[in-house]
Amino acid sequence: MRTGMAWEVLYPSGSVPRLERLQAAFNAVGDDESRMPALSCQRLVNPASGYPTIECMVGGLGFDIAAIGVWNREEHAAIEHCFDVEPDTIFNRAGLTIVPGPDIANMAHAMPVVRAGAMLVRRIVDFKSPLAIVWRPIGSAMEPGYFRRVVDAWLAGGPFPALGMVGLRSAPDGGLHSHGLALFTGQELRLDPAIAEAGSEGWALAARLIDRLVESDAVQSPLELSGEGGRTIRLAPSANGRFVVVEWSE
Repeated sequence: MRTGMAWEVLYPSGSVPRLERLQAAFNAVGDDESRMPALSCQRLVNPASGYPTIECMVGGLGFDIAAIGVWNREEHAAIEHCFDVEPDTIFNRAGLTIVPGPDIANMAHAMPVVRAGAMLVRRIVDFKSPLAIVWRPIGSAMEPGYFRRVVDAWLAGGPFPALGMVGLRSAPDGGLHSHGLALFTGQELRLDPAIAEAGSEGWALAARLIDRLVESDAVQSPLELSGEGGRTIRLAPSANGRFVVVEWSE
């Protein structure tokens, strides 16, 4: 299947929901205005992937769902970030992969498509509780309860699931780099070591900045923002424009 802005929903071996049952359940459910519109699913007889697949329409946007297991392990994303889940618990993985359909593949990075995909995955999690949910572009694995909390908050108008759909990595200089923000903005965050040394405060600041930047244009000139506790932070594009450098303002 296509990778792009895709998800994996992982289950214990032998517990993966059958596609025909998922299809029947989704077609039987009416509108749920508190979370998402009604789903309309059909079986794809000859999908491009070669695997049995169903297509689900979410608000007019089509997504393909197929099973993944030992026969097509190349479909699995390498796990690089974990949120409330241990990688050992999902070592032998099987499950479902969810990707934007061919009609919207060229706009898979658009936020309405990403949001609709998250809505669909959230409904799959309701159908049968999995071991973990993986955001494939960065190999981010989320425990189901964690996924429900951050995605439900986002779908209700709250912050973007910054720590989940974007990850943070330690930089050689002791700072922090985001991983995955560039999928949406073309730039990653680079947090100064002084911010990284603040521990959870630094991570919380990174999450707030990701939420602010994820639907914004690229940062092309320096700007200052008010942080927690009255401190001011300075954001500036790196020399090559690929990063947004974040530091405390003097």
